Amino acid sequence: MRPDRFGRRPKADPRTGRVRRDAELAHLDVGPTDPALDDLTLELARAGSAAAAAIAEAPSPTFAADLRARLLAEYPQGDAVEPTAATAVPPAPLAGRALPADRPQPETVVPFITRRSPTILPAPRWTALTVAAALLLSVIGFNSSLFQPAPPTAVAGVASGATLVRDGVRGPLIAGTQLLVGDEVRVGPDGHATINIGKSEARLAAGAELRIDIVSADLVVLQQLDGRIFHRVVSGGNTKYTVETASLDWTAHGTAFDIDREPNPHGETVTMTAIQHAVQLSGPSLLATIDEGRRAVVQLGTGEPDVMTSEVELADLHDPWFVENARIDLALGNPIGVLDALDLAEASLPPTRDPTDPLQTASPATESQGPDETATATSSPATEPTPDATPRPTPRPTPKPTPKPTPKPTPKPEPTPTPTPALGAMSMTAVACPGGVVLDWSPFAGDGFNHYLVLSSASATIPVAYPPEGGASAVDETYSADQAKTDGFDRIADGGATRSYRAVAYGVEDQPLAASPVKTVTTKTVKALGALDLTPNGTLTDASWAPFAGSASCYSFYKLVYSADDTTPSYLEGASVAWVGSNQATGSTSIEGLAPGTYWFRLQAIRQTSLGKFVVAETDSVQYSVP
Repeated sequence: MRPDRFGRRPKADPRTGRVRRDAELAHLDVGPTDPALDDLTLELARAGSAAAAAIAEAPSPTFAADLRARLLAEYPQGDAVEPTAATAVPPAPLAGRALPADRPQPETVVPFITRRSPTILPAPRWTALTVAAALLLSVIGFNSSLFQPAPPTAVAGVASGATLVRDGVRGPLIAGTQLLVGDEVRVGPDGHATINIGKSEARLAAGAELRIDIVSADLVVLQQLDGRIFHRVVSGGNTKYTVETASLDWTAHGTAFDIDREPNPHGETVTMTAIQHAVQLSGPSLLATIDEGRRAVVQLGTGEPDVMTSEVELADLHDPWFVENARIDLALGNPIGVLDALDLAEASLPPTRDPTDPLQTASPATESQGPDETATATSSPATEPTPDATPRPTPRPTPKPTPKPTPKPTPKPEPTPTPTPALGAMSMTAVACPGGVVLDWSPFAGDGFNHYLVLSSASATIPVAYPPEGGASAVDETYSADQAKTDGFDRIADGGATRSYRAVAYGVEDQPLAASPVKTVTTKTVKALGALDLTPNGTLTDASWAPFAGSASCYSFYKLVYSADDTTPSYLEGASVAWVGSNQATGSTSIEGLAPGTYWFRLQAIRQTSLGKFVVAETDSVQYSVP
């Protein structure tokens, strides 16, 4: 038996040779004891003695007493016991007291832990701690699901006249369809569609195109490829919602904004209107914040983006597209930001009665009847006429005959000629590009407008009448019923031909209202860009090609397209898009995220107008296997 830290050894039982437990406890001089604390007290004392034996300087003798006092601080106390001489704590030894010289050197003690049932606290306190521990574990488990929320799901909402393109396969977009990363939604000229991403919505107008790039718990990235889309973002504070338009990124955490992407003669124009809260704009050498109620107009071409911002005028907010989306958000309980300035109430007046129409005339009694009541018509009894009551005609004198006058010949009037209205003047440019002719004309500002149409002929003389006369024909890609859309194109298959064009504004009965002079050009075929090189680069695929070196007025953007079964994939024929580029000088890129498989790839340069697109240049098709 080791001595205690004061150099004393407890006495052994003469019968068994072992130190009795109560004697050992009493030897500790810890004062009044509690049976419930004996085991822990004894174990702590033994551990303290072993630790004291391992150091050169003895610890304070009040250690056990102080520890016991701390342990019993919240423990229910019984009757107080007055200290006696036997239980008093001895004075502390002098600091630096050395061990006796004849004391054997202590052995190195390796502490170990013995598992045992808790005996310190009463049962009620252990029960409370058990409940608290279980509650803590449940809270931790609950919070772990909060720290890692599930990503939102992209689902097609309302859809009409829209197409879903998935892995190169096209089909109608059906409401309720779950959308995947890489899916494209294309809305027809008379359609519309809504894409629900969690609680957020992307509402596509007619002609809009959208691709889903990323949908995760903290990031949503959509590629707005064409047209106009209203974005209503309802997400958590840590979720970024980004819309990409060519080289521009529009980012919001929770807001509403509208983006319209349309071509122009030198590239394309992207217009963003901040409806609620601010939107961050980033791009090449560009970083800006567009506040609520402001509009950003960005011109994209061969150089750096040209940005212009301005306040949104109230007249601009009366756009039917804004009014429609404001009403949708009000119905959903969403704030509508600057659209709150609009009067969205729809007046409804009762139909006006025509008192002369017996089918619309009713007595007050009839109008007040309920739906289940039967109307009973009442009228005064009819009176049968008597012979005396029959009216008699009043005799009239017979007029005297007068001599018949001799008719005088009346000169036949000549018809008044209807004056032919003067034909208004318009201007037009015709630019011969590879694969097509870009036709851009001035808007008609007069009355009676119905549509535009460009007439084409091999002759430089083109009548303005419709249907076309004198060998002229209509260019389908120039028909526009929108007075503001004044640019289209004529797709060309063979180059080297001479074609003449004339733009005409027509009225509702196809009467010409205004016309442009005739413009004549020499057509060009689609330009060949040669080979497309594809090489693997880890998880990426590097692509390179010869850039399109034609006129900037013939270029809008690049499309790197692919298809699993079409050996000549084309963007205009529904092929999937792997990459989009706006810089005409670009000759390489890296793509990722393609599903493993073997595909046919092709890069195409596209010229876009308000009324459609055509291919101006393209590479050869190449087959490539994505690992």
